[in-house]
Amino acid sequence: FTLEAIPVETVSSCAVTVTPQTLSVPGGTATISVQVQAGPSCAWTADVGTFSWVTILGPNAVSSTYTGMGSTVLTLRAETFGSAPRTATILIGGVPVTLAQASPSSPTV
Repeated sequence: FTLEAIPVETVSSCAVTVTPQTLSVPGGTATISVQVQAGPSCAWTADVGTFSWVTILGPNAVSSTYTGMGSTVLTLRAETFGSAPRTATILIGGVPVTLAQASPSSPTV
């Protein structure tokens, strides 16, 4: 008997889109949401990397990483700090999202 090769269907990776991809928040603690669009069976990961001042507010925890499936709204939190403006790049499903935080306002006397 002979063996015949049967073609195997290649499943492409799923596409993830994130809107908006550029975010700005004030200098104090702030939350902001992004819309993640992906197919219903598409798994993706969000990761804030080394930016410890940014956290992901997931349904069950606050962390620096989050794994999602399909489309959702993802909420990020930037913590208060004390000096110059700063910027972080967060990867959500491989899509870079830039988060810029302004300087905190000077207290009024």
